[in-house]
Amino acid sequence: WWKLANAMLAPLMAPVGELAGKPAPSDPAPAKPLRAYAGVYDNEYFGAVKVTVAGDHLELDLGPAAVRWPLTHWDGDVFTYQPYNENAPAGSVGQASFHGSTLVLELLNTHGLGTFSR
Repeated sequence: WWKLANAMLAPLMAPVGELAGKPAPSDPAPAKPLRAYAGVYDNEYFGAVKVTVAGDHLELDLGPAAVRWPLTHWDGDVFTYQPYNENAPAGSVGQASFHGSTLVLELLNTHGLGTFSR
C-alpha cells in the first residue's frame, strides 16, 4: 500500500509555481526604481496587500496577519518570493508581476482571482 499511496501523494508535495526549479535569467531586464512598485493593492476576494521598499529590495505583506515575504527581482517587472505554508511545499516559487497599477500574484491566481489594483 505504501508504494501506491506514495505515488498518489507525491504530486501534492511537489514545489508549486511556474518558476520553481528554474534558474534565474542570466541577463534580466532591469526593474523600475523600487518605489514605483510600492503601495497598497486591493483585491475584492483576498483583500489588500502592501508592497514596501526595504533597503535594496521590496517586501510583500499579505493576509490578516500581514505575513511578509521579501521580493527578489527576476526579470523586468517580475519579482519572486518563496512562500512557506501548507499550500506551498519546500522549493516553491511565487511570481509577483507588476503591470502598471496592477499586481498579479501567481499562486493566488489559479482561478483568475489573483489580480490586485492600486
